[in-house]
Order: sequence, then structure tokens, then C-alpha cells
Amino acid sequence: KNTFQLRSQRNLPPPLRQDSLYKPIEREERKFNPLRIPNNLQRDLPFKSRPKTLSKRKKESYLSKRAVVLSKEEREIQTFIQQINTIKKDKMIRKNLKRKEYQLKQAKEKAKEDLAREQRNKAYRKRIFREQGKEERKIKRSKHSVDDDGFD
Repeated sequence: KNTFQLRSQRNLPPPLRQDSLYKPIEREERKFNPLRIPNNLQRDLPFKSRPKTLSKRKKESYLSKRAVVLSKEEREIQTFIQQINTIKKDKMIRKNLKRKEYQLKQAKEKAKEDLAREQRNKAYRKRIFREQGKEERKIKRSKHSVDDDGFD
């Protein structure tokens, strides 16, 4: 008898290995460094989007008295997302500028190559037509010389 049959007769469960059991995954929460925006980029931002270091106020501000108030976490998230989007936009602008510069460079090189190719083709056609003209003149001369001999 095999082990399956013996186990089923005695109503024994299959052996359980401790290292095969599922355990809950324990991960420590990641802590990210605050987003640092370069000063030259901060200067280009509109004032509303610039990161600000505000000191504690003695009086409540109008924004805190308003009916719809974002929590501190929500505000931080909102400013963080806005800063990320600003950085992304800046990167895209730089990327597009680089791409346009590259395209201009490629267009100049292509124009240069086209000009060189056209000059080669022109010289080639000129040479071919010159040779054709020489052949035609040679044939014409040979016909005239045959006609002048009086063999007709």
C-alpha cells in the first residue's frame, strides 16, 4: 500500500511542514525624503506654486476659518503632487527643446547630404550625356564619311 492509502484508512491528514505555511507579510513603512525643488526652478514658478515656510500664526487665517478645510496631510499631498507635476512639466519642456534641437541638426545634415547627392548625380548625368554626344558625333561623322566616298 502507498502512503495515500494508509493515510486515508487511518483518517490522518497529510503532514504539515511549518516552513510551507503562509505568514502575514510584515513590512516597515517607507519614509521618503521631502521633495527638494531647485532654486532656479522655484524662481520660474508662479508665486502660488512656490514652496513656502510659514511661521505659526497668532490669529487664525481666513483659509482656516473657511467651511471647506483640507487637513494638513491633504494639503501636503496636494502641494507634493503639484510640485511633482511642475517638475515633470519642466522635464518635458527640456526634453522637447532637446528633441527640436536634434531635429534641426538632423535636418541640416540631411540637407547637406541631399545637396552632395544632387551634385554627384548632376556630375554623373553630365558625364553620361557628354559620352552620348561623343558617340552620336562619331556615328554622324562615320555616316558622312561613307556618303562622301561615293560608294552608293
